[in-house]
Amino acid sequence: MNSYRLPPGNRNQERPRRHLLATAAIAAFLICGPQAIGTAWAQKDDEATAECPTYIAPHQSEDANELTMHGVNCFEDERYDWALTYYRRAYEVAPDSFLLAAIGRSLHELGLYEPALAYYHQFLEQEDPDSATAQRIRQRVATIEDALDDDPAVVELRSSPPGSKAHIVLDNGQWYSLGHTPVDVSLRQGSYRFAFDGPGFRPTETRGRAVAGHQRTVETTLISEDSLFSSTEQSRRRAGLWTMAGSGVVTAAGITLLVLSAQQTSAAQTLENNFDDPETFDQRRYDHLDQADSYRFAGTITTAVGATGLATGALLYFLTKPSATSEDDLDASNWRVEPQVGFNQVGLRLTF
Repeated sequence: MNSYRLPPGNRNQERPRRHLLATAAIAAFLICGPQAIGTAWAQKDDEATAECPTYIAPHQSEDANELTMHGVNCFEDERYDWALTYYRRAYEVAPDSFLLAAIGRSLHELGLYEPALAYYHQFLEQEDPDSATAQRIRQRVATIEDALDDDPAVVELRSSPPGSKAHIVLDNGQWYSLGHTPVDVSLRQGSYRFAFDGPGFRPTETRGRAVAGHQRTVETTLISEDSLFSSTEQSRRRAGLWTMAGSGVVTAAGITLLVLSAQQTSAAQTLENNFDDPETFDQRRYDHLDQADSYRFAGTITTAVGATGLATGALLYFLTKPSATSEDDLDASNWRVEPQVGFNQVGLRLTF
């Protein structure tokens, strides 16, 4: 991460005291939890208010101590997305080992287990292993590792083309980077928003769900900034498959109508002249033939439309070669049927 030198100013005179207050507040919640934050925070200047701001003045964005105290306030208010935002910015301005633990704790509360572990381990590498804070962090590491061992909720993020940046969208709209696709990330069970972007492509967002004990796949197709719509190989193959599926239903309906037409014609031909009035016999025979003509006309049109759709879908699907540059990409382009079992759904997932 980049570090920046704090700009000079009148508030430099308060910085040593505020730095101690910020460090004390972070240490308090790392060791004792949120209930201990108020004790450390109470030592701050009386004119300050313990609020979680969603906007700060430009000069505050370069003040690590101010950013840290905002992060403490947001964490105490259980607004972990904003706490993460302020802690990360504070670390960029003035790296501090306690901020690593604070970032990890915020990620932990947000359910981002793997990123939280990375920050926890980085903190433990810099902190005295016998300190109370280090012991507390090791307990949190053990808690996450136990959760990942028992019922891991893994989300595989994929994009077309591969290699784009994957992010998780926090509640405050900020993006937290998860790496380049394809990438697996372990999360707490729940619903999340993911964002993808890359050079020359429009950013796109999609939703996904992490289910304990299962691996889910979230994938999207990036659209070029110069294109009005997506025309990648994957989208054309999918369009072809859906066209064939829909056209198959239309074709089946057309064939059904033709079968009904044949049945009506057969009924007219085998109609027995057992009516007392010849006009009744002629009228019944005429009704069968008229119904047969109606079914035949509708069935012929419907079958022709369905057959045309089947041919078009087949051309889109089978004449479009999937782009693959590695064995992983080739495997991803093959058909896969995976069982999906959740609290509110049971079924099969088809990947192609």
